[in-house]
Amino acid sequence: MKVLWLSPYPYPGNDQHPSYWITEWADFLAQNSGLQIDVITLSPLAKGITESLTKSGYAVTYLKVPRGYFDLATFYKITISRLRNYVESVQGNYDLVHVHGIENLYHSACVNLNLPVIISMQGSASESIKYFKGTLKQKAHFRLRSYYEKKYLPYFKNFFCRTKWDTQFVKSNTSSPLIFHNWEMLRDDFGNIAPDADSRKILFTGGSNFLKGLNTALSVFNRLSETGKSFQLVITGKCNVEQILNQIKSKFKKINPENISFMGFIETQEMVRVMSESFCYIHPSLLDNSPNSVCESQLAGLPVLASNVGGIPSLIDDGRTGFLLNGNINTYAQKIELLFNNRELWNSISTASKKKAKVRHNKDNISKITIEAYLEIIKQYNC
Repeated sequence: MKVLWLSPYPYPGNDQHPSYWITEWADFLAQNSGLQIDVITLSPLAKGITESLTKSGYAVTYLKVPRGYFDLATFYKITISRLRNYVESVQGNYDLVHVHGIENLYHSACVNLNLPVIISMQGSASESIKYFKGTLKQKAHFRLRSYYEKKYLPYFKNFFCRTKWDTQFVKSNTSSPLIFHNWEMLRDDFGNIAPDADSRKILFTGGSNFLKGLNTALSVFNRLSETGKSFQLVITGKCNVEQILNQIKSKFKKINPENISFMGFIETQEMVRVMSESFCYIHPSLLDNSPNSVCESQLAGLPVLASNVGGIPSLIDDGRTGFLLNGNINTYAQKIELLFNNRELWNSISTASKKKAKVRHNKDNISKITIEAYLEIIKQYNC
């Protein structure tokens, strides 16, 4: 079976999101399932219209698209047209197209192809924009992507969903969808971590992404700084450090900046080290589906405190495998102190969340569901 994937994929040597949920899935399937997978991804960094690399048993083609403002100014029409033309030119070589996500335009180029398509749900631009805080350019970006998301989604029938939230989103925006429940593959490294219950380090991985809740994380840390227990906040992900420090100076005056570590984007082994030195992970997101940072923290046995929004309730059994919170700063601070002071509770949540995540993200099960879904979709398409 030959499958064409359309998905985000990191460009070599570039400081961007590493898309581990894609690379882990592609690597495992290519090496263990007998599938032939080729990946097409959009990148303004490609050398030439297309640039191809061979990975662990599969090929990745970077399709060059316009940068930034020009891409936006053309309403993404060049990007969508270029991707559509390329997919049409190679579709005869494949049995199925697998689109990863609807917020990155890939599905917009796959309407009425001459082969079946399945979409893996990730996030939603049209839902995220409801919580938007950012520049005018970012707002335009989200609005335009929301338009394409909603315009083309009803054309598709087959979906991989993971949570109750994304399942309901698909059902609300399509007619009689065929939904396969399947989780994402995580990096094995996180299953071998022993977090430090005696540490005072609190991990937050959202950087300055407005959806991930940095302002709430700082508010919680500001409240905890009043306790005199010398907690430390570790922030990973892309962020403007100077801007955050100015924000702390003007708004969060209880925080000692020396108690915050800014790590930026870090590789797997460094994240393993950071998790092993932390005693809890906070994810006060405004909206999320099934954030890998939450899932990886659970796999590591690092207790998670997260917002009760989107698909996150499908990941956490409140009080048993983590805490689901409503955004109240005092409640976050109280739960963190409870974990810090109650070793029995910390151990219980660490053990239960690790056990649940190991079952949920079992690579053999995910691979089996993936292949069975592919075969069922191809069968129905050919009937």
